[in-house]
Amino acid sequence: MIPGFGYGDNEEGVGITVDEAIDRAGGWGRFQTFLLVNVILAMNSAGLVVYGVFYLELQPEYINCVMKDGEVLKDLDGGCTFEAVCTDDNVVKYDINYDSKYTLINWMFQLDLFCQPVGLIGAYAFLGAALSCLFLPALGDKYGRYPVFQTTMAF
Repeated sequence: MIPGFGYGDNEEGVGITVDEAIDRAGGWGRFQTFLLVNVILAMNSAGLVVYGVFYLELQPEYINCVMKDGEVLKDLDGGCTFEAVCTDDNVVKYDINYDSKYTLINWMFQLDLFCQPVGLIGAYAFLGAALSCLFLPALGDKYGRYPVFQTTMAF
């Protein structure tokens, strides 16, 4: 039952059911199917962006951490972790397990950002999208939608 419509009475009181609302709107047709498919595709594409950001920030699997006293922590010991490599001052050398499914050759390898705080990079992308909503519509009104769209697609 959809409350608040107030169109007639039914068994449960004032209001209409979902089926009655669809009938009053003209039924379920091609437009409703098209709209439903597009909404589902839009939500899935946003999910792909979020998952892609996760893989950009994925830390590699570390093995064979060498400590200052010469002790080697193997992967099986559980001591050669991200926290040990990045926060423990006793770790002087480590290897990266390139055969692991958790190790990706991403931009963190290229820029050597293993121990840098990169967790906010995904948030910055969404912050940029939110801030651009403040000034891009005004630019679109002034210069036209097509030039603004082409400029944003270039970046």
